[in-house]
Amino acid sequence: MVHQSFVLHAVICCPRDSRSKADNRLAWLLCLYPIQLGRGSRQMIDSSVSSTGACLCGAVRYEIRGSLFDPHYCHCRACQKASGAPVIAGAFLARDALKIIHGEPKFYQSSTIVERGFCADCGTYLIYRPLIPEWSDWIVITIASLDHPEATPPKRHYGTESQLPWFDTQDDFPRERYEEDFIEILSDPDHLERTAVLERYGSE
Repeated sequence: MVHQSFVLHAVICCPRDSRSKADNRLAWLLCLYPIQLGRGSRQMIDSSVSSTGACLCGAVRYEIRGSLFDPHYCHCRACQKASGAPVIAGAFLARDALKIIHGEPKFYQSSTIVERGFCADCGTYLIYRPLIPEWSDWIVITIASLDHPEATPPKRHYGTESQLPWFDTQDDFPRERYEEDFIEILSDPDHLERTAVLERYGSE
C-alpha cells in the first residue's frame, strides 16, 4: 500500500494534469519512493548530461538525454536467460529519452508483456521494453552496457524468488519478489489481480 505521505508528495509535486505519460511513470518512481538516502529508498541518478552506451562490438550505440531511475538488480529467470548471467543490472528511463545513434537493436518478444533489445551481431542485451499499454512510457537500459556503469550502482533487487542460491551480492538493499504467475496476470486484461499488480509497480 502506498503511504499517505507519498501520495501527498505526488499530488503537490507532480500534478497529473501537467504530466505526459512518460512523466507519470517517472513521477511515480520518484513520488512512491522520494529521493532520500537510506534503506528502502529508490534512487534517481543525475544524468542531466547525456549518458552513452553500446553493445560489445559497437554496432549499436545509444545516448540518453534525461535521468536514470531506480537502478536495480533483476534475478528473474527471463533476465537470467536473456543475459546468460545470474542477474542483470538495469535502470528505468523515459522511453523518449533513449536515442539510438548507430545501428539498430534487434527486438525479441520474450513474453506476452515485454520485448528485449539485443545487438544482432554480438548478442549484447541492451533494452527491456514493455508491451502492455499501462507501461508504454518507460524502458529499462542494462547498466553494464553504459560507457560508465560505475556511475549507476544498483540499490534494489527485483525477482528474488528466482535468485540463485550460490549468488549473493551481500547487501542490505530492499528485495522484492514477483507474484506467482506475474506474466499471466498482466497479460489478461480481465484478471482479478491485474489492477493490484499494476498499482504496486506503477501505471499511467
